[in-house]
This record gives sequence, structure tokens and C-alpha cells, in this order.
Amino acid sequence: MSDGELQPLHVEEGIDRFLRHHESSVGESTMANARTRLRHFKEWTKEVDIENLNGLTGRDLADFVAWRRDDIAPVTLQKQLSTVRMALRYWADIEGVTEGLAEKLHSPELPDGAEARDIH
Repeated sequence: MSDGELQPLHVEEGIDRFLRHHESSVGESTMANARTRLRHFKEWTKEVDIENLNGLTGRDLADFVAWRRDDIAPVTLQKQLSTVRMALRYWADIEGVTEGLAEKLHSPELPDGAEARDIH
């Protein structure tokens, strides 16, 4: 196989592979969060008819961010995108997406104090 050649990777298979890989290095609550966050990504891929991760582009990722932005708080979106970014890096390592695609997934800027809690 030549350098840079992608191997077909169905969305569900990619998510399953990432979760199995990730499972050995994190706790159960982190795994539960990753499953939930990637479930939203999978839902989006079905809505926009993406079956093979090979074709994902930076523009697709921008569309995903826009799709999620209206439904959740900015800090929640940042955390969700962090998980998707980790998955993209893993998928690049196994020739499922283009190298560097994870760096094209941009989180929105948080307003000052967005991560602060009002509870004392």
C-alpha cells in the first residue's frame, strides 16, 4: 500500500475501533462520555449520508460543528469536539481518514467565564 492511501472505514466500524482502542486507557465514565459524544457524530453522518470515513473533509467537520452548535452549550460542544478530534487522529493512524484532518475540526471560542460555575 502506498503512503497516504486510505482503506475504507465505515462510520460504525471506525467508532467501534476507536472505542475499543480508547477503552484500555480510560475509566468507565470517560468511556460513557466518549460513547455519547460519538453517538451524536454517528447520527450526523447518517443525516448527511456519509458512510465511509475516507471522504470526510474539513468542510464536513465545519458542518458537523454548525449542526451541533445550536443544540448544546459552547463548553459542552468543545468537550464533544475534543472526543471527535481524538477519534479522527486514531482513524488517521489506521488509514481511515486523511492525515491532519483532526486539526481541521475547530472548536468555537468560549466567552469569558463560560467554564466557570456559579455554584459555591
